[in-house]
Amino acid sequence: MASVDEVRQEVARAKDKADESLGRIQEAISSLDEARTALHGATHDSVQDDVHQAYGMLSEAVSNLTAVQGAIRSSITQAEGYAGRL
Repeated sequence: MASVDEVRQEVARAKDKADESLGRIQEAISSLDEARTALHGATHDSVQDDVHQAYGMLSEAVSNLTAVQGAIRSSITQAEGYAGRL
């Protein structure tokens, strides 16, 4: 079984990796926002349903990634709480 210090080190390592993923997800959200803005700018006068669906799908992707960020943040908080109680 791992020592308390080893567990804390691994929790800290997991937090670092999770923080990295949060940054990458934020980059993806920013890119998707840019894509959504570009699509809207190019097609805002369109009455085609598929254009509106594409815009909605990009919005949904942003929303889903935002939810993933929340889950990651919650997992970090839980893991840090666990490590703090050791």
